[in-house]
Parts: sequence; structure tokens; C-alpha cells
Amino acid sequence: MLPIALSVAIALRPPVGLGHRTSPPSMLQVRSDAEVARLSSATLAYLGDSVFETYARKRLMWPPLRHRDLVDLVRTFSCAEGQSAGLKRLLDSEFVLSEKEEALLRRGRNSAGRGPKHAAPGEYRDASSLECLLGFLHLTDSRRCEEILDFIICAPEGASEDEAVHIGADD
Repeated sequence: MLPIALSVAIALRPPVGLGHRTSPPSMLQVRSDAEVARLSSATLAYLGDSVFETYARKRLMWPPLRHRDLVDLVRTFSCAEGQSAGLKRLLDSEFVLSEKEEALLRRGRNSAGRGPKHAAPGEYRDASSLECLLGFLHLTDSRRCEEILDFIICAPEGASEDEAVHIGADD
């Protein structure tokens, strides 16, 4: 019996010897809402977590810091507590979420379990809901995903959207 990962890799490999080449869909291809909605909340949160941390690393590396300081700074944003605080700031601000985005937040929150022992259950559910939203938007509307990430990562706590500090902005 083959290990599961190897079986999946074999199943996803394009057919050989059929006289034509088939290629997998581009990873950069924007997907339809209906297509992405078929993914589980856990899968969307898994992607959203990666998107969040990658974006935090990209935005916070300017001005240059010592490596350890950068790691600590990114960790403050990307841990469950940091993501929960960012979501609360987003929801408490005048930043407008669509009904679909609010539904995705509920979907992600409702599917989250208790989480790890080091994070409070409520913070973990908040973080999972944000990750679910970001994973969905990353696949369907990258511009909107970036707007939300900009607000969460670049607006200091207690600052309004107008007072946002755009660290490393390339506008």
C-alpha cells in the first residue's frame, strides 16, 4: 500500500501517453466564488494563515531590522492573539465588510475547534475566522484581500484608517 501523500501525488499527476498534454490549472488563476466555496473552512484557513504571515513578513521588513526583531514583530501579528486583535480592530472600525465577507467570518469561526492550549478559545476562533476570509479572498479577489491585510497590519492599535502607518508601502 502506498503512503497517502504519494497516492495523492500520483492521482494528481497529468496523464501520460494520451497524445496531448494536460496541465494543472495555474496557481495564480483567479477562481470563481462558487468554486472556492466548495473548499472546507479548514482548507481556507490553512491558506489564509500562510497568506497572512507572508504578507506580514513582506510589509514589516522595511525599514530593515535585525532578524530576531523581525521574527518577533511578525509573530506578534501572526499568532492567534495578534490575528484576533487585528480582526477586532477591523470590526470596530469604519472598515466595511460585505455580507459575503461577514458570512465567511462566521463560517470560519463556527468551524474552528478549541485550538491549542496556549491560545484562548475565543482568540483562536477569531483567528480562524480571519484566516478563512483571507484564504477565500486570496483565491477570488486578491485586491480586497490586500486591503484587509493593509488595514490589519499597517494600522497601529487605536489608530483610525486615516492614521494608518504604511510600513514599506510601495504606492
